[in-house]
Amino acid sequence: VVSESGLNADALSTAVFTRGLNETSLYWLKIFGCEAVFIFKDKSYYVTDGLKDALEMTAEGFTCKEDYEK
Repeated sequence: VVSESGLNADALSTAVFTRGLNETSLYWLKIFGCEAVFIFKDKSYYVTDGLKDALEMTAEGFTCKEDYEK
């Protein structure tokens, strides 16, 4: 989780980690003005819109999810 506030980043990283990638997690990130990268066991990842242009995945075998699974 990327935020201007370390407190928000810490709290939201715990909250979205326990909930996973879903509408609620994305809503929480949005209302607090935060961005995030979700990385999954299957070597896929999801990047919120505000970080897409700033992130370059260099590890081999990873694929980007364009959308989250509802």
